Amino acid sequence: MSDVESRHVRQCRREAAVVVGLWSISLVWTLIVMLGWGYLPVEERPERPELVWGMPAWVVWGLFVPWLLQIAAAWWFALFVLRDDDSDEATAPSV
Repeated sequence: MSDVESRHVRQCRREAAVVVGLWSISLVWTLIVMLGWGYLPVEERPERPELVWGMPAWVVWGLFVPWLLQIAAAWWFALFVLRDDDSDEATAPSV
């Protein structure tokens, strides 16, 4: 593998690690909130659920907040982590 290819592979692996890491964190957070707060046995459910912005709190904290954080993370990723590689033609040795 040439130096250009290995540099490209390393950059792709770094980018993939960031994406998988952010996705995993969001998945774990959502599962913890949904299973721990959203699925209560009938006898433990309150008469009136706690509301945030007119929605049950577990929906806001388990779905909307992670979505908003993922949108912010996607912008951060696109602006600061994701890079354009040099084209193959510009780095290829001339024959």
